[in-house]
Amino acid sequence: MRLILFAACLATLAACTSATPTAPAFTAVTDADALKRGETAYGVRCMGCHEPATPGAPNRAALSAMTPAHIYSALTVGKMKLMAIDLPEQDAREIASYLGKK
Repeated sequence: MRLILFAACLATLAACTSATPTAPAFTAVTDADALKRGETAYGVRCMGCHEPATPGAPNRAALSAMTPAHIYSALTVGKMKLMAIDLPEQDAREIASYLGKK
């Protein structure tokens, strides 16, 4: 019985650790005020590492080639999650919309 319970726990743990997190649904913002807020937030929160790019960080041109959804995913569940841990969701959406390829 203990062996079965142990095996079930291991299977559950494996399933949890191998799952890829997914970003919340993304809808780009398009109004001028939101895009301006995204530009401002990028300047305050992101520009220091992306212009000029620090090692491992994409530069501004590379960010502009990405889709807004890809940038948003990086901010919410990807490589930038820890840097953006205190970034409000709406700010992440506005930054991604401002930066991403249209």
